[in-house]
Amino acid sequence: MWTRRTFITQTALAGMLAATDRSQQSYQLSGGAPLRPMTTQKIARTDLAVSRIAYGCAKLVPLNSAPLDASAISSAERLVQTSIDNGITLFDLADHYGYFKAEEAFGKVLHRSPRLRQRIVIQSKAGVRGQTQPWLPGGYYLDCSREHIVNSVEGSLRRLGTDHLDILLLHYPDALGEPQEIAAAFEDLTASGKVRYFGVSNHTVSQIELLRKVLRQPVVVNQIPLGLALCDVIADGLNGNLADSTRVTGIIDYCRLHDICLQAHSPLQGTFANLPADANPKAKEAARVLARIAAARSTTPWVISLAWLLRHPAAILPIIGSTDAAHITENCAADSVHLDREEWYGLLVSAAAALQS
Repeated sequence: MWTRRTFITQTALAGMLAATDRSQQSYQLSGGAPLRPMTTQKIARTDLAVSRIAYGCAKLVPLNSAPLDASAISSAERLVQTSIDNGITLFDLADHYGYFKAEEAFGKVLHRSPRLRQRIVIQSKAGVRGQTQPWLPGGYYLDCSREHIVNSVEGSLRRLGTDHLDILLLHYPDALGEPQEIAAAFEDLTASGKVRYFGVSNHTVSQIELLRKVLRQPVVVNQIPLGLALCDVIADGLNGNLADSTRVTGIIDYCRLHDICLQAHSPLQGTFANLPADANPKAKEAARVLARIAAARSTTPWVISLAWLLRHPAAILPIIGSTDAAHITENCAADSVHLDREEWYGLLVSAAAALQS
């Protein structure tokens, strides 16, 4: 079985990993030039140019309700530093990540390095609330009311220690949400200068259209689950052999038509790079295809999986979220890998077949 360790030790990544292994150090983030520059892309209808890979902060801190301690803050600082060293400039948060501690930890990192805020793009999300009645199922509920969106942003700004978010996303579509209330919240946040641009996450074409009908601000981002093992939305419409999914929505073409930046969350979820022994034969075949391409490129299956997304002309922006500094460095190497058409389609066909099996 291919492992990250095997691949890393066989490539030039080893030197970079050594250079960025600061696990025992305390950081003063300068916000200076990265050790490894990354390609940037402009988010349409904004003045934001961001790294083509983002760092997602869902696991920036331990997933428990305990208060932040020095160890958690140091770990968060190390992950942010490693991301910056590898050229990442876009950081993806949400108000409730880490029991509201992810934004707090990120804010402490910014406080220690004030110049850093001017060199990065901060994106956060609103719309998810934890249940106060534990007997109810689910653990959370959705609230895209005007009051909650505004209050959520104000809480995010306090925790982050900044006066504005560069981008605010609605985390999920709220079945009880009123588009007019959302529009009013966006107007409030625009007028106060607390949010520069707006987008959505996990929204379908029709849900975005419903918002666009009343919004004065453009929807500049849609963040969806997307990756090689979640390739059905890319296979959508190519032909009957590939597009056979309940998730076929036309969302990629729609976002391209309307200049909406597609962000891929969980891009390595269910990856074929690390299958269980009892995986089905088509999944194992997809893993073999992925491993052979990775070996031919002297890199890892995880890098190839991300490079596969980056190769798409929709300028899909993957959001990685590893809590291992070495894996962050490894994943960012995808920026320098360009798959040819034959490799790209080979991966798509094998991955789509695995999904249908």
